[in-house]
Amino acid sequence: MRHFRKTIMLKSQYGVGLMKMGVVIILIIQMTACVASREVYTSESQRGHSINCSGSGLDWGKCYEKAGELCREKGYEVIETSGDTGGMTGNQPRSSAYLVTDRSMIIECKR
Repeated sequence: MRHFRKTIMLKSQYGVGLMKMGVVIILIIQMTACVASREVYTSESQRGHSINCSGSGLDWGKCYEKAGELCREKGYEVIETSGDTGGMTGNQPRSSAYLVTDRSMIIECKR
């Protein structure tokens, strides 16, 4: 009987440890998220870039940094920005909750 209790206790300890490790891994992935961009055409039929820097590990600074990388020394003009910090996710029992943050901008490189 003692061996049985010890086995149950060990299994429950490892289960909690694995759950915590899973949460840590998810947070690390979010923190190292990358900024995505794609080529688009603006309303004036000019070539531009749509930059997405959504996620809790990113901020507007990362969007502007990506814009600088895309346009380099020519510079750029911000055509549109949109951003929203939404509600909490993780509505399942025993899930971790965090804020969902959406950020994007459309830029046009100067000529």
